[in-house]
Amino acid sequence: MTNLINTKILSQFPFKVLSEPQRATFEEHKLSCTDKVQKNYSLVLKILDAYLYSTEQHLTLKSFNSSSEINRYLSSVIGFIYERLDGSLIHKYNYSTYMVQVFSHVAEKANIALAAPVLSKVKVHTDVQKILDSSSDVNEEKLGFFSGWLLEDNAGNKISVEFSFIREAYGDKVAQQLFSALSRFCRKNKEQTVQTNIKHFKGLFKYFIKLADDFPTLKQYLQSSLAVKYLSVIFNIELKSHIEKGLDGSAFVKAWSIKMSIYRECLITYAIFEEPIFPLPVPRFRQAITLSGSHNSMEKSEGCSSGIFNNKLLTKIPLERTDKQAIKEVVKDIRRDIGHVITISDRASEINYKRLKRYEKYAALAAPKELGDVIDYDSIAQKRAIACATFNHFLWAQPGKNGGYSTFLGFRDQTEYLNKLLCIPTYHVLYPLILSLVHEHPKITDSWLLNWRFYDDGGKPLGYVKVKDGWVIRSVKKRRGPVNAEQIIKLNETSKVIVERIVEHTKLAREFLKRQGNNDYQYMLLIASLEKLPAKLKGITNLKKIKSSSVFTRSLSLPSSHVSKERAQEVASMLTINRLRSSSGVEVFLKTNSVKKMCEALGHKEERADLVNRYLPLPILKYFKDRWIRIFQNAIVYEAMKGSKHLHKAIDISPDALEEFLENHRLNSMHGHVKDGNVFNINEAKPKQDGSIVLSTPLLRILLFFFEATSEEIERLDYVVEIINTWEELSTLIITQLEYQLTSNDVTSESFEEEVLDMYQEAKANPLTISNFRVRG
Repeated sequence: MTNLINTKILSQFPFKVLSEPQRATFEEHKLSCTDKVQKNYSLVLKILDAYLYSTEQHLTLKSFNSSSEINRYLSSVIGFIYERLDGSLIHKYNYSTYMVQVFSHVAEKANIALAAPVLSKVKVHTDVQKILDSSSDVNEEKLGFFSGWLLEDNAGNKISVEFSFIREAYGDKVAQQLFSALSRFCRKNKEQTVQTNIKHFKGLFKYFIKLADDFPTLKQYLQSSLAVKYLSVIFNIELKSHIEKGLDGSAFVKAWSIKMSIYRECLITYAIFEEPIFPLPVPRFRQAITLSGSHNSMEKSEGCSSGIFNNKLLTKIPLERTDKQAIKEVVKDIRRDIGHVITISDRASEINYKRLKRYEKYAALAAPKELGDVIDYDSIAQKRAIACATFNHFLWAQPGKNGGYSTFLGFRDQTEYLNKLLCIPTYHVLYPLILSLVHEHPKITDSWLLNWRFYDDGGKPLGYVKVKDGWVIRSVKKRRGPVNAEQIIKLNETSKVIVERIVEHTKLAREFLKRQGNNDYQYMLLIASLEKLPAKLKGITNLKKIKSSSVFTRSLSLPSSHVSKERAQEVASMLTINRLRSSSGVEVFLKTNSVKKMCEALGHKEERADLVNRYLPLPILKYFKDRWIRIFQNAIVYEAMKGSKHLHKAIDISPDALEEFLENHRLNSMHGHVKDGNVFNINEAKPKQDGSIVLSTPLLRILLFFFEATSEEIERLDYVVEIINTWEELSTLIITQLEYQLTSNDVTSESFEEEVLDMYQEAKANPLTISNFRVRG
């Protein structure tokens, strides 16, 4: 069998022949080359290296200075590319032209005339054919070093694996054994998971090669009684190295847990290593708290804004405020962030939908252009209409050459503009709709979206169907197991419109896939561009990784009625579907003060501590933990230095705010039960907890004022503090329950009657202001 080189994995192989000085000589010419060659420069040198290694040749000083030698090498390398590179004719042509350009700069420096063979995009030119007829002998075993191996995922897709560093360290036999184990392990996973497993499998063996130079020694270290000891040694050394480089320790630990899973499920299951007698080391990563704004904070945290979408504190609330005031600010902060994202998403969805309707109108106004037609356009409107009609006719089955569709449509090199004009379902069209849908139904996860099918295998509607009392969407969350995998969501008026628009935006892509016999048409979310054929959405990416621009991505980074420019930029950089989903769940919790309702909104079957901790600790619990530590630190420092002139340099409280801080947080003597033990008066009557409130429109107007009032407005009220506190607590309890019932699909047995909801809507329509209350001086 003839070995072929796969350029997709060639970059992973080490240089075998080209020395560092020789590579440096070639690198001198890099900047003189075109952008395309510069982008592929390293790969061009790897191809040259593979040629030299497999033909058992070496470059010498004469190679760079002899006309006959440099021309011989160039011809032979081009023959090697056409004969031994895997890929299409155009692929081989491209790399041959790159090689010619590199050699031409080398020859120019040596003042040598280069006689490059003629190359053709459409056929093997006679010059190249002559080279192939007299091509050099190739050592197939050495060339096989660069071939890589192919394994399959659960759908039968072939995926290249490069094991050269393992083969060099432990030999071909061991590499083949490891590849066989990895192949069996990956056969049950989908492509994306397989790629992840390959990456961590190779990463694990890079650690093992540092530990042991040969495989027998490695097996000795990883025998059942010693494995955990040496794996722990690797973990500690690599984690220390990782952190010293300024990298994220928690990310390393997460990656290590995946490696240990592969170690067990692949290397132990398929008998590469023995089962350890102790559990594999998968420690949790804990990091010292760095308090933003305090004296132990790192400089890089300065200037960062707050927000639900990042791992920092939610909001920078002055320490002198009470926790009740802090919670109000947290609620506002979350709502501002979510409000910003949804406002921008809705606006972008409207713009995209208008573009779709404009495209349909244009497509109906003109006849499609045929290949070879030369059109003298009367106006830009006519040009657009013909482009739309032409695309509507051909879709992605363009009649011309690959890569020339934009020229054929009349807008040469304007692919991004055509994506918008033709309203092709790019990320910029799909993501605003997906974000809005997830906000309406936080139960929806990445997995749910990626597995969402419009049709079943028989072509019948599956993922969007009409039921007795409305419309539902359904998909599966594969991590929930076969029993609980399917999840059905009843649509509300807003989400039904969102789903209808997804269907409309993907209609043409679905028609094209169906014509091609591609089963991707069954999926709801289809992605495409002018130059990229439609396919099902295979991964949910962070928006900042999308390189192209649109109104949607630009607007996310601009200030809005909800957030400042700085905050908008931070939200845009951190925004993902999962973060919005988690934030929406936290929003439900803050509206209802109910962990149960938060878990229900997020689609969890039951309320469990680990589920609660997954959503609340980083955005809320960590915030209050850090806040309380800072308050306690400042209170202690105040007591220690209250007579010192350096007091205000030592604490985080301004002189103006000190009195308020002491009123709310000053350290007092320990309570009696701490000093005396758990002692209580057995004759003391227990306070009664029951009570009832008769709701009316006037009362609800007052409660709404206290719920929505700012801390400054509350401070201006001229009433006893205890009375104000009671009204604030009542307003939070009642208004959050009312708001939840109005916005949630889940109507529980504790719901308010319709009469109360009507009174609440009337109260909202006629709000009170601070002028309706007695205020100080």
